[in-house]
Amino acid sequence: MKNTRTTFLLFCLAAASAAFIWRFEWAPGEPSGGMPGAAGALVSLDPDTVDYLGIQHGGAFIECRRDSKEWEMVRPVSARADSTKIYKIISELERLPRGLPITADERRARSLSLKDYGLDRPRAAVVVRDRTGRRLIRFGGESPLKDAVYVRLDADGDVWATSTNLPGQLPSEAADLRDRRLLRGDPASVNRLEFKRSDGPVNLLSRSAGEWIFQKPVIARADEAKVTQIIRRLFTLEIQRFVSETMSDPVTYGIGADEAALQATIWLDGSAGGETVLFGNALKDDPALMYASVKGASSVYAVPGDLLGALGARFTNLRGKRLYFMDEQSVRHVRIADDKRVLSLALSTNGWRISEPVKLNADDRLVRGMIAGLNRLEIERFVDGAFTNAAAAARASGSITLSSALPAASEPGAPVPAASAFTGAERSLSWRRNGGVTLACFNDDSQCFEIAGGQQDLFLPEPLLYRDRTVLALDPSAVCRIRIAWDGGVQAVERDAGSGAWMSAGPGRVAANEPAVDAVLGLVSYLKAVRFELSGSAGPEAFGLPEGCLSLTLGLTGEEGIQKTLVFGDLAGRSEVYAAVQGQDSVFVLELSALELLLNDLGR
Repeated sequence: MKNTRTTFLLFCLAAASAAFIWRFEWAPGEPSGGMPGAAGALVSLDPDTVDYLGIQHGGAFIECRRDSKEWEMVRPVSARADSTKIYKIISELERLPRGLPITADERRARSLSLKDYGLDRPRAAVVVRDRTGRRLIRFGGESPLKDAVYVRLDADGDVWATSTNLPGQLPSEAADLRDRRLLRGDPASVNRLEFKRSDGPVNLLSRSAGEWIFQKPVIARADEAKVTQIIRRLFTLEIQRFVSETMSDPVTYGIGADEAALQATIWLDGSAGGETVLFGNALKDDPALMYASVKGASSVYAVPGDLLGALGARFTNLRGKRLYFMDEQSVRHVRIADDKRVLSLALSTNGWRISEPVKLNADDRLVRGMIAGLNRLEIERFVDGAFTNAAAAARASGSITLSSALPAASEPGAPVPAASAFTGAERSLSWRRNGGVTLACFNDDSQCFEIAGGQQDLFLPEPLLYRDRTVLALDPSAVCRIRIAWDGGVQAVERDAGSGAWMSAGPGRVAANEPAVDAVLGLVSYLKAVRFELSGSAGPEAFGLPEGCLSLTLGLTGEEGIQKTLVFGDLAGRSEVYAAVQGQDSVFVLELSALELLLNDLGR
């Protein structure tokens, strides 16, 4: 019985070999590429255009096809192929050296047949196809000196001796040529990641402006290094065993949707949907391995079990140490409040505006900087446990709200509604100061934390921090009179109504110093403050105002009004000076060069 079985197996192997050779040597409809290759090369091959590889070796018959840049195995199983191994085989074929042929006539003259070269039943055969056609390369036995392998090409009757160890490198079973990566793709192109333990909530992260942000279980910044490590671990995970290709019951392996110990889904740039991997039970014969499967496929694999610990990190362990409200580009409204004041800013078609407590144009750059600063406040430490009385008190001391929607529609000039009247995405941070520490929490997150010091101005509902720095923007053609006065002196010029020329004011009119006048007009056409001074309880006298050391009065025509007076006070340092516009409460700081410009003589 045993001899009968052995004979039967040998017969099947011979039949498979004959079928393989028939298919690629005598099958019609596909041209031969022409053998041998160029001088020095046994096989003429264009490796960049190879799209098919067939291998018969050790009783296995393997077929692979290339789709775009990736190789797929189509026989004996439908699966991903190892592109690196395939390209190595193709490269070896291309480099086969060509020796002298042993023709059929020479073999007959020596009373030798293909059997003497091991080519009656080749130990391996390879079919490769490129843009010019297919090649069939059959590998026989070794030369007597073991320094060459006998090869037969296509239907050519010649036998070639070539130097190669390729036959020993060819896969003898499908698993040898399968891609052992669980996931295929570039880790750098991942833009979304979701993972869930069987005993925990869904963790969903997305890539926003180059950063990883948690969307679930709460919105928070993620630890960039830890998330990158998880993604790298997924893409470097190697399959240790191919367990089954026909999974019928995923529960058997613990990889059902409800039983899986861990589920991980990734989305790549340019992909229509995500790919989900399920991880299940440990293998009974090797507890260091666990079952895994790609959702929607019937294959089951065994992968290293330590992955569960690496990918099963809790949300709290992956949370970053900087605050995150929302995507900065989506913010349309900001509300900062303490127990006494409220500052409200809204983005209009013309830029940011302060709408409460006063209505002023805001400096877009400063507001964007404030939003960026709030979105990156450093967390000193997370406070363990659920909310306590301390956290409740934090809500009562102050709050910061960012919203991606403007207030509900209202008439121009109407008061800004409370935070509850806003629609769209909105997050509020409540806070309380305790000495040098700021305790804070988000309205949609039960985690309390301490914010590091150093950026306390971001918590101030002070409009002067964000108002537009433009203090004068006059049309030079509307200025009809310039008067500069200082302690003990005055000079004035005015525009002649007839000629439009600038002349000294008063009796004995003479032409003015045009360059000096133009310099003053240029100054007041777009005068920006370095900053506005937060005076607190101090009056203008604390800055050498309102009298000042020097004043600039501009007589105006048309819509600009009657006149504007700019008053300069004390020095605010070595290169700055305090100033104010007469009739306005704000004190601001100008560069000292603005004052120095007014010391020029306006006369000839």
